[in-house]
Amino acid sequence: MSKLCSGNKLEQRSTMSAESLAELSKLVKGLAEKIDRLESFSQSRHDAIYAKSMTLESTTNGLSTGLGGLSQEMERVKQTVERKADQAQLELLENRSKRRKLGENYPTWR
Repeated sequence: MSKLCSGNKLEQRSTMSAESLAELSKLVKGLAEKIDRLESFSQSRHDAIYAKSMTLESTTNGLSTGLGGLSQEMERVKQTVERKADQAQLELLENRSKRRKLGENYPTWR
């Protein structure tokens, strides 16, 4: 900066040399490039995270659907096992009843 006197007034003016202006322009250009790279990197990270979240959502939906189907299948298996257990219990009681009836018709040998 230079100070110029004009009469009794002191005037202050800033003057930049062509060198200083070129250096400042170079710094601003460098900062702009770094900001552009940062924005580009930020966008690519955003896109990658978004893609991963979409994949995760799809996988989660698939697992949820599979779990629903598995629950239904387990319910069918449970009902089948209960039916078979009831049938086995009924057959056991019928056999026991038949043996008792046979025992009544035939005297026991002791």
